[in-house]
Amino acid sequence: MKRRTLLLIGLLALSLSVAGCGRGRRAATAETALIEMTVEHGGLERKAFVHLPPGYDDQTPLPLVMAFHGGGGRGEQYARFTKFDALADDEGFIVVFPEGVQGHWYDERFAEAFGLEDQEIDDVGFTLALLETLKQTYAIDGERVYATGISNGGIFCQQLAIEATEHFAAVASATAQIPDVSADMIPQGEISVLLMNGTDDPLVPYDGGQIVVALSEKRREQGQGQTRGSVLSTDETIAYWLRNNGLTGEPVIEEIEDKDEEDGATAVVQTWSDGRVSVVLYRIDQGGHTYPGGPQYLPKSAIGNVCRDFDATAVIWDFLRQHSR
Repeated sequence: MKRRTLLLIGLLALSLSVAGCGRGRRAATAETALIEMTVEHGGLERKAFVHLPPGYDDQTPLPLVMAFHGGGGRGEQYARFTKFDALADDEGFIVVFPEGVQGHWYDERFAEAFGLEDQEIDDVGFTLALLETLKQTYAIDGERVYATGISNGGIFCQQLAIEATEHFAAVASATAQIPDVSADMIPQGEISVLLMNGTDDPLVPYDGGQIVVALSEKRREQGQGQTRGSVLSTDETIAYWLRNNGLTGEPVIEEIEDKDEEDGATAVVQTWSDGRVSVVLYRIDQGGHTYPGGPQYLPKSAIGNVCRDFDATAVIWDFLRQHSR
């Protein structure tokens, strides 16, 4: 039961080692080929999985997408879940799937819950060390480095945007907002941000507050479940980034075509942009703690509806690729 609960917050488990001169092995599956690598950081050996598009050569710098799994997840699983590796083949970018400690991306919300309060885990530092090693190992366009993630990974991307602003051109988070513990921090510059959130998310509430992991609606109603700290509301998160980026005025609003009338969800896009930097919200009405176009990885009673009207991975890449530093 405990293991299933951890998988729930991570969307079914939604990895670089290159320590010094680097060592790695190619792990091939029927769907993709990933290069497993490890990097030493903070006294721990950390993993990441790199995917290179066909025809990659070390003379042509390519964009890099860092894709962060949800809580309880793994890098390889997130590759299968999002299919970012297949899209990278079509679009010609490098994608890396890092792995968190005990399957989680660490911030103060997770310290006590996962027994990590006595460990000095610096995931932002790990990410930057991984990024630097990737730049030393592969031909990467440093002006086109991006971060994306879901749930715990999406919340972590918000922290990266705040704490490591200068290293990323844009970030995209699904089922995630800024954690309360980071709300008073000030980013070191502008950065483009996309949120993709369901209004009926039973885990990371659209309107903010406590993150509660419960396996059923009944358990939630009875106040049963594990808490994972709290987050700002979606609207507060959007307002935070609008202020940071100096964007004002009303957004451009677009209703996504309801291609699947049986999925129980519809989507509206709100975009604020000045031509250089942008803030975008994909509001999934009646959407759950799910990835649009992805699998119904747990029952609707546990995670809510999956919107089938668009493919989240394609939308996220289309947003990211429009931005550079």
